[in-house]
Amino acid sequence: MTIKNGGIQTKFIAPPSRKLQDSRHRILEEDRELHRRLKEIGD
Repeated sequence: MTIKNGGIQTKFIAPPSRKLQDSRHRILEEDRELHRRLKEIGD
């Protein structure tokens, strides 16, 4: 949501495509230990 010209404007963002979701899952699996460590240290 944004405010423009004294009014509120909204814009819906489409969910990620199936291809992007699949890539995310593949990268997470490949770097699971790195992600776990970063989550552990809060980064």
